[in-house]
Amino acid sequence: MNPPHEPERNHQGMDCKHLTSPVKKKFKTDPSAGKVLLTLFWDSQGQILEHHQERGTTVSSVCDSGILQDQVRPAI
Repeated sequence: MNPPHEPERNHQGMDCKHLTSPVKKKFKTDPSAGKVLLTLFWDSQGQILEHHQERGTTVSSVCDSGILQDQVRPAI
């Protein structure tokens, strides 16, 4: 049976090192540029429609059915 997990205290997690050892570097991360959703519709002849989803909009079945009715159907 395993003993219960006890989280480390601050001083327990510290590495032992010599005074002249180099200091660990902490890297800063940049926020990502964001994601863009591209939906392609095609058939045996080739591409029918290319649809870019606007930033900040939520993908849902209502959104998808609107694209199919308003843009894909007329393109076919």
